[in-house]
Amino acid sequence: MKSDNQVLDDVVVIGYGSKNRKSLTSSISSVKKDDLNKLSETSSTVQDMLGGTIKGVLVTQNSGEPGETMTVNVRGITSPYPISTSLTANNALLYVIDGVPMFVDSNALNPLMNIAPNDIESIDILKDASATAIYGSRGANGVIIVTTKNGRKGEKATVEAGYTLSIANPVKVFEPLNNQEFRSLQEEILRNTMDAYNYDMANFTMTTQYSMMYDPTILMAYGNFEVDWNTLMYTKFLGLNESAFGKENINWEDETRNKNAITNQYNVSVRGGSEKTDYSFAFNAIDQEGLYKNDNLETYSGRLSVNTDITKRIRMGALLGYSYSKRTSPSQESIMAPDTHPWLVRPDLPVYDENGDYTRLDKGSLYFMPSGYVSGPNPVALLNRKAKYESDQFMGNVYVDIELLRNLKFHSDFTLASYNYDNSYFSPSYLQEIWVGSPYYAQLTTNNSKYASTSINFRLDYNYHTGKHLFGAMAGYGADRSRSTGGTNMYQGFPNDDNLDNVGSAQSVLMYSDYVAKSGLNSVYGRLSYDYDSRYLLEVSMRADASSKFGPGNQWGVFPAVSTGWVINREAFMEKASWIDNLKMRLSWGQTGSTNVSDFSFRQFYTSSQYGESSSVKLQDLLPNRGIHWEKTNEVNFGLDFSFFGDRLYGSLDAYYRYTDGALAPAPHILESGMSNYYDNIIDMSNRGVEVSLGGYPVRGKDFAWNTDLNISVNRNRIESLNNAQINSYMQDAFIVGKPAGTVKGYIVDHIVQNMDEVNELNAKAVEKGFAEYQSGIGVGDFLMKDTDGNGTITSDDRQVIATPEPKFFGGWTNTFTYKNLSLSFLMQFSCGGEAVYSNLGEEISGVLGQSVGRELYGNTWTPERTDAKYARLVAGTMSYNYMANDRFVFDTSYLRMKNITLSYSLPKAWINKLYLSNASLFVTATNLFTITQWPGLDPETVATGITSMGTNNDPYPLSRSFSLGVKLQF
Repeated sequence: MKSDNQVLDDVVVIGYGSKNRKSLTSSISSVKKDDLNKLSETSSTVQDMLGGTIKGVLVTQNSGEPGETMTVNVRGITSPYPISTSLTANNALLYVIDGVPMFVDSNALNPLMNIAPNDIESIDILKDASATAIYGSRGANGVIIVTTKNGRKGEKATVEAGYTLSIANPVKVFEPLNNQEFRSLQEEILRNTMDAYNYDMANFTMTTQYSMMYDPTILMAYGNFEVDWNTLMYTKFLGLNESAFGKENINWEDETRNKNAITNQYNVSVRGGSEKTDYSFAFNAIDQEGLYKNDNLETYSGRLSVNTDITKRIRMGALLGYSYSKRTSPSQESIMAPDTHPWLVRPDLPVYDENGDYTRLDKGSLYFMPSGYVSGPNPVALLNRKAKYESDQFMGNVYVDIELLRNLKFHSDFTLASYNYDNSYFSPSYLQEIWVGSPYYAQLTTNNSKYASTSINFRLDYNYHTGKHLFGAMAGYGADRSRSTGGTNMYQGFPNDDNLDNVGSAQSVLMYSDYVAKSGLNSVYGRLSYDYDSRYLLEVSMRADASSKFGPGNQWGVFPAVSTGWVINREAFMEKASWIDNLKMRLSWGQTGSTNVSDFSFRQFYTSSQYGESSSVKLQDLLPNRGIHWEKTNEVNFGLDFSFFGDRLYGSLDAYYRYTDGALAPAPHILESGMSNYYDNIIDMSNRGVEVSLGGYPVRGKDFAWNTDLNISVNRNRIESLNNAQINSYMQDAFIVGKPAGTVKGYIVDHIVQNMDEVNELNAKAVEKGFAEYQSGIGVGDFLMKDTDGNGTITSDDRQVIATPEPKFFGGWTNTFTYKNLSLSFLMQFSCGGEAVYSNLGEEISGVLGQSVGRELYGNTWTPERTDAKYARLVAGTMSYNYMANDRFVFDTSYLRMKNITLSYSLPKAWINKLYLSNASLFVTATNLFTITQWPGLDPETVATGITSMGTNNDPYPLSRSFSLGVKLQF
């Protein structure tokens, strides 16, 4: 075997092999090597390097939390319904790391966390079915192939070291209301509530009561009123109750944020080789401060690879990779209640009271209780929560290659991978909600999970070249086994909030659970390829997978694929077109499958059950279906690749259509069975789209060059048929025939009511049709919803699709300018046409006394003096439709983001030689420098995860804007 020193930019890694890019017949995109080098310096994970750089790949950063994984989607959604046990959408990609397939269908696990960005040699994404079918079921949603850097035989040892210092702050920070604005807000709520209360009292019925949940004493805790105690109606508002308000002017954003969060990133590697052996060792470390105080992430990873020629015909190698991460955090943004978001906390109270204890927030009005009945911690106090996350990932792979005959090679490999995750969350007693007369305790929650998988593969590769004919064949067998275990426990009551916070110190156990899941996959696969004169290309592949998730008779899924290519510029009639470097047309068809169902859903199991103080077992709430089988997706792809004028202008075009037949979802079943869950292959859906990339060198001189790359992608997802699927009621809005998965339904606001005459008229018409009223709980200043079904009254049936999260198009634009040793590059990422409900508005418009609102609502809600406002009035204790999802809460999630700007300088050779270096460079980088958007929240990209919530956004942990300075040295 001879050393292959081809440039990886010209060689693309495909399923179980590699190809020259010009001989590809499938849709495969790659991250350019220059982009990898730039983005690796400041990226904490490999996924950070994907957004905006590859056509057809939509990367969404759902949260800015340190260590948070991203959502990567290739060509839309094929498995729309969440897995029943985890309620997570099974649209996971397959990751192939140095030839080892790693498939994990859990959002909590990410094989790429085991690799440092600086160790990446190449990233190739297999997109169409003809490229992914060779991986069968695991490739249904796309394949990301990552190749790490290796040493080369005959190369002396090279040592590389690098360091990057980054300073980060949120991309956007809300300006909370100050003391005076907060007081004005409370006056507005009190006046509106007084009017609403008086109207309800004067027109009281059991169906029209509006704010009757509020006892007058609750309002009087915040305001001064004249009250007619005979009628229990307010006669006059006399202003705020000064005893309920403080004199402070606290900005809780400033009090909780960690300004100028620092990240230190280190990497060192040693690579080289002898005549028969090559080796590579890399170590990386990241110490990252979060944007909240007391938030920190440490990550350490190492990789070791050795490849050696045992004989002229036998080559062996091994790869070991390990990573460990530890995060301590108080924020718990994913479960933080809206009333403790820093910008919603009242600014008039101090952080500490006169005793030096944390000031507590009166939350009585939130629960319609008098002042003082219930209180909660302030945001600074919440920083004392103790959340610890620890995880480690290991991957080990050994292989042997044997040249059996000339052009015939045998390959065998074995892989062991494991992922361990432990989490503990301790909340001291003084951080609990405290109700008068009720005990309160510190609480501890622990979670752990372990995932282990083994894989073994045997493969034969044959190549034969004669004249203008090149034949290739590959056949293989693989077996994969995985096992998941885990559990969750909750404890209560600890003698000390500061130190005695471990499990052994708990007074009682509130809840405990554990699980074990196993699955297996046996596979056979093969591929035939033919190349005539590098002009006519043909490739046929077939894979068959047997999954333990399906019952007898349905375990096997067969996934064929065929693709062709025609290199037009090699035809005789193109000889005179010397300006054409490459012009290739591609056409492909393939079939992939998915196992979007819980393990062994075709069988009946028993689960544990608790009866009083005794435990027992019962049948799981699932009616087994022995007929469930693979979800299958067929895809057709047409592609065109071109390069002109000595590669000064290049690009590609792809158009595709994929259809998923029989996606797994709850189906109609016999209710007399006593089971509420039954799954069948029942949902049909499609994806169609166009992907375009265009790049070139507008300037390519001796000292100065400009390279630019633009990619734009369009995908249209559509649910074709539900076939009477029984979607859970809280998920039904996301699954509508003729619409993309993930839609949001809500009410259409006709206008804001300006007087009660029109409401009375509508109510009279509703009564004539047999209804009690047109719209319950409505008053002057409220949203009047459209009666879209025309039946004369407002019900849930009047809701329409108000938000479609799928963007009309998305992509990225990269530019690189080089002048001698100086290089300047920038990457812009964009998305256009998506929509989402800004969920915070529905929560804030409830008008909770003692709580602030965001700037989007402040001054934009209806009052008698502000009748042209966009939003309805703020009324405490509202029972109207104002807070329900409606089109006034929907915003465009389009954005244009300057994702990365990097200025680098390579030291001159004369300087390097004096420093005894082989190479050295300095760079400065800015990430997420600015974002152009009309989204009112923190960031339009941070939409919720999961199919059923991807059309919502409630301001999670913010993304960060960072500035970095780094150095790379090579010895």
